[in-house]
Amino acid sequence: LSDLFSKKAFREVRDGMFGESVQFMITGGSYISPQVLEFFNAIGYRLADGYGMSEIGITSVELSGKRSLLNSCSVGMPMMGMEYKINEQGELLVRGKAMAKFIIEDGERHSNEDWFNTRDLASFDGSCYRILGRKDDLIIAPNGENLNPNLIESKLEVAGTRGVCLVAAQENGKHIPTLIVSVSKYITGERLSAVEKQLREKIAGLNLSGQVTRLVFVEDSLMTDTEFKLNRSRLSKALADGELTEVVPDRALVGRADDDIARKITLMFAMALQKPLACRGYARRVPRVLPHGRHEHEHRAGTSRLHTGETVTGMLTEFFNGFVKVTGWPAYKIAFRPKVYYEDKSVQGRHIKGAAMVVSNHTSVFDYALLLFVFFTRTLRVQMAEVLFQKQPLGLFLKMMGGIYVNRNTHDFGFLSESEEHLRKGRVVGVFPESRIPLKGEETPLPFKPSAAYLALSADVPVIPVYTNGAYFNFKKRARVIIGKPMYPRDYTDDSSDDKENIRRFSDAMRQRIIELERLLNEQTK
Repeated sequence: LSDLFSKKAFREVRDGMFGESVQFMITGGSYISPQVLEFFNAIGYRLADGYGMSEIGITSVELSGKRSLLNSCSVGMPMMGMEYKINEQGELLVRGKAMAKFIIEDGERHSNEDWFNTRDLASFDGSCYRILGRKDDLIIAPNGENLNPNLIESKLEVAGTRGVCLVAAQENGKHIPTLIVSVSKYITGERLSAVEKQLREKIAGLNLSGQVTRLVFVEDSLMTDTEFKLNRSRLSKALADGELTEVVPDRALVGRADDDIARKITLMFAMALQKPLACRGYARRVPRVLPHGRHEHEHRAGTSRLHTGETVTGMLTEFFNGFVKVTGWPAYKIAFRPKVYYEDKSVQGRHIKGAAMVVSNHTSVFDYALLLFVFFTRTLRVQMAEVLFQKQPLGLFLKMMGGIYVNRNTHDFGFLSESEEHLRKGRVVGVFPESRIPLKGEETPLPFKPSAAYLALSADVPVIPVYTNGAYFNFKKRARVIIGKPMYPRDYTDDSSDDKENIRRFSDAMRQRIIELERLLNEQTK
């Protein structure tokens, strides 16, 4: 049943990757994280881990059809005519008929008919072998202890980081265990200190405080678009050569002349503090008129495809959202008893094409769950308050769902650059512009924060307004939602006005549209 669901639910994802003709895939070459295997096996492909080298050929592949075994990083048992054994150092030794008879090294011919030391670390549980990483990847700590990066990195996940990689950095002729941490280049000093503190606490929890003492925070992504696993040798060399860009806290406040995004964040910062604007915010782009009279933003919204350069993290988020939606659908129908209405279904229904922002009024913490299921076919990256991420395991769940961390207690506008990056990749971002749940007696919706309008104008994407009555877990009243027609930001800007005025105008227009949707919903439900 799960395989049938995967084939049906993730066909669009497969179309954007390798298509439907691929029946079986094998990965090999080095250690692969279980998350990568889980992703491909969950979306309808069959990906198995195998083992081989140029000197010995392909010697084993996990041939089981069980998804749990495929996802466990098992490489199966050696093929007929081949033998495996593990030496005292944990290295895998191989011999058999498929091996090369000899190896030429530095011009000299060496026999290769005895046990061949692969230098790969392996384990055997009695039924299958697993590769744990390269012996060369092991890092010798100052106390002489061997550190396996593969086993350590998976335990150092912290909100606010985009990935970590443990390498041995050379310093004064010594190898120093160094944790490279990728974070947003617009992170504040306060947030960076909090991330470092959490990482050091996790390192201490692994009893590695004396071994892993150096942390380097960089703005670079740890994997390129063509990589599905960490390339430690590349990252170690890049660190040694000074090719990685270390993060400068509060860069968003610097506003370098050559950094367009920094200027945008500076504008947002100035607006929030009601200070004079020191720079122009978004570029005033005039949409090109395409054939049949459509505008550029309309064309983009209708033709977006999944990028083949998607990171593994993004793909895992897509899978996890799909899993939550399928398993949570019955509970959603019972608890919310939802009814969806439309301003004009022929213009905008429940399926969103391309990049877009979903803007909704805010009545409850369950508004997010409602939007999640209303727009079932797309993954919503929703901006969420810091208090939600601080509650575990809720914080971990929201991170896995692609939630965008918004710290309302600081002037950290990194959430804007993260949101814009998602929109640039053709994704959907959810925003509650009121920024908090209204108190009893307050006029609703509350005044909108300018960040939502700024983001829509900066990314130049349509805004889909949504209104909900917030009737959750109420068996006398159904949860009712109405989806409005898309709003195109450029239709609300005036070249004769400054950025601040255009942002204010569009922000007011979005709030007014929510009010109109509330009125329209009341009329339709009379």
